Amino acid sequence: MKTILVVDDDVFQHQIINNALRDESYKIISRFNGESALTLLFRERPDLILMDINMPDYNGMEILQKIKSYKHLTGVPIVMITNIQAKDMVMESLQKGAVNYIVKPFTRYLLIEKVRAALAIDASDLENTNK
Repeated sequence: MKTILVVDDDVFQHQIINNALRDESYKIISRFNGESALTLLFRERPDLILMDINMPDYNGMEILQKIKSYKHLTGVPIVMITNIQAKDMVMESLQKGAVNYIVKPFTRYLLIEKVRAALAIDASDLENTNK
């Protein structure tokens, strides 16, 4: 069973994601801020991270950079989920190591498609781009 870490300060977004992925047989771990996500990531390695950009303690871009610096997390794909549609934000997140970007609100179908695509990425490809 694949494990997905969802990092978002909005409880409603966690419910939406959990409901959308309920039938997909994933283990979902929820964290509501960057600090608790980083603490969890010291001891666990999820198969995928879905992360909001706008959070109260760290923003998702800061967390993305921190995660990419942890050797044990090399190869874990990260998909940014946000209500920011600006092209420069999309480009920045991809340049910093995210594998995809989902704009809120999103459909169940789109989320499932993006999750499946991210989980299908060969981890060694991600490892090579992080060097």
